[in-house]
Order: sequence, then structure tokens, then C-alpha cells
Amino acid sequence: MGREAELARLVAALEKAGQGRAPAIVLEGESGAGKTRLLREFAAVAAARGATVLFGRCVDCGDAGPPYWPIIEALRPASTGHEPGRGASGDRAGFFEQTLDRLEDLGHLSPVALLLDDLHWADRSTRDLLGFLLANLAGEPGPLVVTAVRSEALVPGHPLLPLLAELRRSRRAEFLPLDRLGKGDVATQLTSILGHAPEPDLLEEIWRRSEGNPFYVEELLAAARSGHELTSTLQPILGARLGALSTDARAAAGAVAAAVGPVSHRILAEVAGLPQPALLAGLRECVDHHVLVGDTKAGTYAFRHSLLREAAYAELLPGEAMRLHSAYGRVLRAHAEPAVADLAAVAWHLYAAGEVEQALSAALAAGEASEAAGGYAEAHVQYERALELAGAIDRAALAERAAEAAQLAGEPARAVELVAIALEEARPEDASRLHLALGRARWAAGDSDGALDAYDEAVRRLRDPETGEGVRAVAAAAEARMLAGRYRESRRLAEEGLALARRLELPHEEAEILGTLGVDLALLGDADAAIAALNEAVKAAEKAGRPRPLARAWLNRAQVLAGPLNRLGEAAQVAAADLERLRGLGLGRSYGAILAATLANTLFRSGRWGDADPVIEAALADRPTGEAAIELLLARCRLAVGRGQFAAAHADLERVDHSWTQAIAPRYQAPLLTLAAGLALWEGRVADAREAVVRALELVAGSDDAWLVAALLWHGIRAEGDDAVRARTLGDGVEAKAAADAAAGLLERARALQEGAAPAVRPVVAAYDALCRAE
Repeated sequence: MGREAELARLVAALEKAGQGRAPAIVLEGESGAGKTRLLREFAAVAAARGATVLFGRCVDCGDAGPPYWPIIEALRPASTGHEPGRGASGDRAGFFEQTLDRLEDLGHLSPVALLLDDLHWADRSTRDLLGFLLANLAGEPGPLVVTAVRSEALVPGHPLLPLLAELRRSRRAEFLPLDRLGKGDVATQLTSILGHAPEPDLLEEIWRRSEGNPFYVEELLAAARSGHELTSTLQPILGARLGALSTDARAAAGAVAAAVGPVSHRILAEVAGLPQPALLAGLRECVDHHVLVGDTKAGTYAFRHSLLREAAYAELLPGEAMRLHSAYGRVLRAHAEPAVADLAAVAWHLYAAGEVEQALSAALAAGEASEAAGGYAEAHVQYERALELAGAIDRAALAERAAEAAQLAGEPARAVELVAIALEEARPEDASRLHLALGRARWAAGDSDGALDAYDEAVRRLRDPETGEGVRAVAAAAEARMLAGRYRESRRLAEEGLALARRLELPHEEAEILGTLGVDLALLGDADAAIAALNEAVKAAEKAGRPRPLARAWLNRAQVLAGPLNRLGEAAQVAAADLERLRGLGLGRSYGAILAATLANTLFRSGRWGDADPVIEAALADRPTGEAAIELLLARCRLAVGRGQFAAAHADLERVDHSWTQAIAPRYQAPLLTLAAGLALWEGRVADAREAVVRALELVAGSDDAWLVAALLWHGIRAEGDDAVRARTLGDGVEAKAAADAAAGLLERARALQEGAAPAVRPVVAAYDALCRAE
């Protein structure tokens, strides 16, 4: 094979799995480097040693692939019948935990090797699940996970890159590059194929033309043995390989090429359009010529290498490809059980076949199944496809569904665009609800001004306030004011909405409003009532059984414990536990990222700076956007300022300032300016610090958020103190007195804060006392 050293390393890793080593190995190599063959060789060796081998392969369906597909495929031989999207519809939120439990249970019986090929094609949900598994398997007895990645596919911006970067940083994976073979290894490979040493001229020619790529070596040898001219490019060789097949064999290969992943003989027989004897003869020829491989146990056929599949698919005429996709869609729809993977495959084939009406219904079914399984990113893609196919029919409803999935998948900017599409064609009775959705999406995207406008418009468009829609409008208005620091206004609206929600028996809305009310009460100084409201919000959210209110209840509870209540130890414990639950719900990129920022800030204030770093980097590796990205960047900036890493702090502040300039005070701009003021003070830029404080205090005028305002006043007094010291050193008594008077004015503003904010004011008073002593 020429990969004996790499195979030995995999075998050694399996023997040491669960002994504190990295739980994964990532095979990296170009097309034809031998990744798939190495995986299969390792699978055979591992099985011979008594290990349970689970093999799955990602499929090239773009973003419309079935969620979790390679892991579902891998677990099927050991399945208990519980896959996401299979059987009756229900709660699939625990699938991550169930998968982890299943792997650990198998590990108690024998060593386990989970092998995932072509990871560069992995869907978003698979990437999320894999990250979850490796995070929880690190340092624990469990399976060895081996993945293969095509290196040239990982261009800048590839969605797999953040996960790979996080695995490198956290050392949860070892990276094993499959370099090109040396001449001696090529000779060994040729000898294993031929059964004897190659002639020197043949070895030299193949070594020169293959440049050490194992797949090229095999194909060049096959071409030489069949009398074809050797070239330096692979496409003519693969074309010649396929062209040498009989008509029936080429038809069989083309039918397999159009499939999504390995295809069963039963399905292939209905799709290929060949009589059974001709199909069997064609398949036998493809296997004998090493174009296809058959899996007797699974009853499936697949290409020996993805490059061969791509070449075979490229040989199909457009009409042939459309016929095959249409046949696959029809056959899979007739035979498939209601699993997410089956439904997504049907949608893919019918779309590729150009059958608009059937593709539309299939995309909707696949979107619903993906959503039920927690695959929000894949649901978003399916709903967008349905929107594309729908023409002018019910576009408003489809755009609304796509927007909700996009937001849950962590794509708030696209959610804003989709809600705008829905509003263009919405009925008047739907306008209030859609403006609420627009407000949520704008807020998550960082456009707080636009969000408040949308919420106010939702209230204005209400047809009947004494309804569930009326409750939701009031709840959103209360939440927006809470987030803007207008806690008294928010509390009044929240209490009105809560009474109506309870009267109408709406647990979802009750949970949302209780979360808002809990924050209001905490910032207005009523700690006991705040905790009671937040705990009640969690219970109501659990009763509602929907992810968003539960995520928000967990987030609000952690933020209140860490912020105004200053119960840092309890806040860190609660936030860490709830963060794992959010990832299990598939919300790690949205709500989970914000909770990760809350946890990092809590650890920072507790002096556990080293513990905060991995929390932030793991969340940023998911590439969150909007509100979640802002919170994480600000959290990382605080750490950088504290450590004196001013260049890194400037970079994060610039990213926030340039990317989300529409964010209103005090939610984002005031914390941004507070950090900017602190950084300026450390760098001796007193004038810049004073300017940042003045701008921020203008933004928070009218805010009830004493914790936010007090931090600004503290920085302001420090700036005035530094300026007073500088002026006295220069003998400028007038300027020194002006600075001292300005500091006194800031202190008066601190004393004017509400009584319940006493802990927030203490640092301000201490800073002023230090200034007075310095005088």
C-alpha cells in the first residue's frame, strides 16, 4: 500500500484510545493520496483485532445534504433504531447526547473506531455534532475518531476550517498528513499490485508522471497494462478507464455516480433502466475493473474513489443525469422510511431533475424533518430552495419559515432579508407577527435601532391586543426596552404582558416575559424577586417545550447572576452547564455563543482568565455573526486589555466598531466605548479616554442600567485624575482644578444612581477617593 507507517500509527492510536490522548486523528491529503484506502485498511486491521468499526462517508450535496448523514450511516450497524428524523415526529434535541452515550456504551464492550471519510463535504449539523463529540470524548475512555479531509478542498472560507482550527488549538485531534510517496514507496505499491517488482523503465515512468500520488500510480499502471498512452493529467486516464467499459457497465457506473452516497442494489435496479442480467453483468465488470466496490454486508455499491465518481458523472449527458435524478427521487420517495437522510436525498434528486412541483414538496418535507432533528442550517437551505421553486405561490409563508430557520442556524442577516421578502407579500393580518420576527432578526444582526422600530410597528399593527399575538407584541416591546436599559418601562410592559399570557394560558410567551422581568427586577435592585422570576422562566420554558424560550431563560439567568447580583461562582457553574445544553439543542452558534461570552466575562471577573480563553475561542470557531459575535469580541477584548495585549485589543474593538456601527446605546456602543476608554488610559491617551466616556454617557442618558453607567463614571474619574496629575506636574493649577471639578461632577452622577445599584457605585467612589488622596 505504501502507507505502512501511517497505518501503524492509527493502530497504535486505537490501542491507546481513552488513555488521555487526543480522541481523533485527521488524515489530510490531496485527492488520490490514499486517504480512503488507508481508512479501509485500518478498518480491516481494527476489526481483526476485535474492535467495533463504524464507517461513514459525507456526500457531496452542498449545503442541502442530510444532517448528520455520515454519523447516522456509521452507527447503523449498531443502531437501536433511534435516528433523528426516523419514525414519528418528536423532540430530537437530545440527539447529540444520545450519540455520545451510544458510542460510550459500545466502548464498554470493545474498542471502537469511528471512521468518517470525505469530511470536507460534511453538513453543518455533522460538523457541530463532531465538535461536540470530540469535546466530550477528550481524555475519556471511548472511541477513536478518524476523519479524512481532501486538502485542496479547504480553500479560504471553507466551513470546515474553524472546526479544524479549534481541534488544533485544543489538541483534541492529531493531524496526520498523507504526503506524496517516495520512489521506493511507489515501487512497493506497484509490487503489491503486480505481484512482482516492476520493470525499472515502468517504475521510472509511473514515478515521474504520478509524482508520488498513490491513486495516480494505480491509474497509470492500469493505463499502461491496457495499452493506453500515459499522460501527466488524470482526466484522460480516467476517461479512458471508463471508456473501455462495455455499454452496460458504463450505464451502471453512471447510475451509481448520480446517487447520494452508496446505493443499494434494490434501488439501483429500479433506477438504472437495465434488465437485471445486463445490470449484474455491468456491475461485475465495474467491480472487476476496480471502478466500483461492492459491500456485501450492506448490499451497496460505491465508487472506489471520489475522483472516479466525478469523472463518471461528468460523462453523463444532461438528459441522462436528469432522468437518473428523477428516477432516484421517485424510487426513494416510494421506498424510503421517513428519515431525514432519505427526505433530503429525495429533495436533492428532484431538484437536480428539474421537477419543480415535486421538488418543492420534497424540500418542505426535508426542511421540516431537518428542523425536528435540530439541523437548523440544513432546514434553512431546504426552505430557501422551496422559496426559489415556489414562484409566486405562498412566498410570504415560505420566506417566514426560512427566516426562522436561518436565525436559529446563526444567520441573522439572511433572516432579516427573508422577513423583508415575507412582508412584501404578507396579508394585513400577518403584518404584526412579521414585524416581530423582523425585530428579532435585526436585533440578532446588530441593528438595534431597526429592531426597536420593528417592535413598535408590530404593536401598531395589532388587530386585537387581547390575543396571543398581542401578548407577543407586548413581550417583544418589553424585551427591547430591557435590552436598551429602560428597565422601568420594560417592567411595566412585562407585568402587563405576563398577566395576559397567564390569562390566555400561553406557556411559551410566559417564559419569554418572565425572562425579561427577571432582568428588569435585578437591575432595579430586587434580587430575590429577580431570581424567582428567572427560575420560573426556566420552568415555563421547559413546559413550553420549544428551544428559543428555554435558551433565552438560561441566558438571562446566567447574565443576571453574573452581573447585577454579582454571584460569580454560581453564575459560572450555571452558565457552563447550560452552554452544553444549548449545544445539544443545536443552538451553539446563536444563543450558545452569547452564553459563552457571558461565561467568559464571569471567569474574567473571577480572576480565572486562563479558563476564559478556550470558552471564547471555541465559540468563535463556529463563526457566529451579529449579536453573538459582538459579545464574544468584547469578552476577548477585556482579556486582552487586562493582560496588556493592546494590539489584540485594538483589533477586536475595530472589528466590532466597523462591522456593527448600527448597534444602539447602551447595548453595544456603550460597552465598546467603555473598553476603548480603559485601553486609552492604559496607553496614556487621556484625551481619547475622556472623549470615549463623554460619548458613552450621552448614549446612556435615560438608561436605568447602573452597572453600565457606573463603569463609565469610573473610567471618567480615572481619566480626570490622570489629567489632574499631569497638569500639576506641569504647574498648571487652573487645568488641574478643572479636572478635579469634572471628577467631582462625575461622582455626583454616580450618587444619583438608584439605591439598588450601591455595589456598582462603590468602585466609582473608590476611584474618586484615590484622586482626592493624590491631591
